[in-house]
Amino acid sequence: MFAEDSQAKSIAEQRVANSQSETIDEALTEPVTQDKKQGWHATKPVQKLYNFMIACRNMVYHNEFKTLSGGRSVKQGFQLRPAVVTMIDRHDTDLKQYRLTMDDWRVLQETLEFLQPFYEVTKLLEGDEATLDETQEKMHFLISHYKEQEAKHATHTAFLSAIDTSWILFNKY
Repeated sequence: MFAEDSQAKSIAEQRVANSQSETIDEALTEPVTQDKKQGWHATKPVQKLYNFMIACRNMVYHNEFKTLSGGRSVKQGFQLRPAVVTMIDRHDTDLKQYRLTMDDWRVLQETLEFLQPFYEVTKLLEGDEATLDETQEKMHFLISHYKEQEAKHATHTAFLSAIDTSWILFNKY
């Protein structure tokens, strides 16, 4: 994405050749509703955790788990893993469809590892004190992070799709 136009086009063509889409235009304009193109939310563990939190917020059980509703849900869910497991076990009939497997927790961990630098850079650059030099340095750091993560998850198509979606949004800045 952060390449010269000819390089970006060849990268896009290569990814399209490996996908089920017929053309680059179709690949770039595919609706977000297709499972493989929804980004982070399309990963089943993230969906399960999100749906679990919604269910907990709507439950009438004596506020056992209200702390999980709110922002940064993947991080909170992962940090509260023992409580999530206990809550699902305790209310198995209501919450069993949200049970997270070991693989689900691994995907959540990888999602956190990918997203954490973005959170940290955002916090560092908040406010009036950040300079353009600092911003440029942090943007280069995030570009390197993207490249490392693309290499790390080259065989994990759902994760790579989420990274690609994120790249597109990041490229606007």
